Amino acid sequence: MGRPLAVRHVYALIRAALNGDYFRPAGADGTASFSEADAMRFVPGSRTEVREALARLTEEGLLRRSPRHGTRLEATPIPWSLTQGLLHPERHTVSVDELGSPRQVEPAAVLSAAFDRELDSLWQRDEVFTVDGDPICLRSSYWERGDQGRPVILPDTGTSLEGSVESAYGHRFGTLESSLSALTADSRQASILGVPVGEPLLWRQTVISDATGQVVEISHSFYVGSRVVFVLPGERAHPRE
Repeated sequence: MGRPLAVRHVYALIRAALNGDYFRPAGADGTASFSEADAMRFVPGSRTEVREALARLTEEGLLRRSPRHGTRLEATPIPWSLTQGLLHPERHTVSVDELGSPRQVEPAAVLSAAFDRELDSLWQRDEVFTVDGDPICLRSSYWERGDQGRPVILPDTGTSLEGSVESAYGHRFGTLESSLSALTADSRQASILGVPVGEPLLWRQTVISDATGQVVEISHSFYVGSRVVFVLPGERAHPRE
């Protein structure tokens, strides 16, 4: 018999099953059974390691544990593509709400450097993305001209990224570059996203340039780490389908 796995490995294997949608809500209350015995059959960890992994997943809100009902699946992470946005929209209810109206702001030096030109002012807008009633992302966007900015691309609008950039900024789309890093929620982010202060977030910076290479939009998106799984281009979000 091989050596038992560390708790972090057991956690990663179970989380991978949740990310891959192996366990789907099936009960009358919209949840699926996820017993300790099921997890023991799924991963080659010890009972102690499995229990610790399940406790961590419960703290993150993916599982719900109660004396009478055992361990149940509370939610599966929402599959999100860096290039396409929400995957499988037919399964989810999505809304995007602006937090106030777009406003002009004085560009900080770091923003002027990111736009790579001197700017007198920028327009800025905050939006919150909600999927199935849960806020999953707070996004702040910056652009140079006009008070509307680029419309949000949702799967059911039929609008492409190329089309939205051209209609909003009058420039042909060139490139989209993104970077991801981890941080924890501050008090404002926590309040808007409905999570505790210190909750793990994924911070995505996106830079959109036109066909000439000029930056036309920069956005900072803060995703609730326990509610989203990023799916890279060419990979399948649900391998069992």
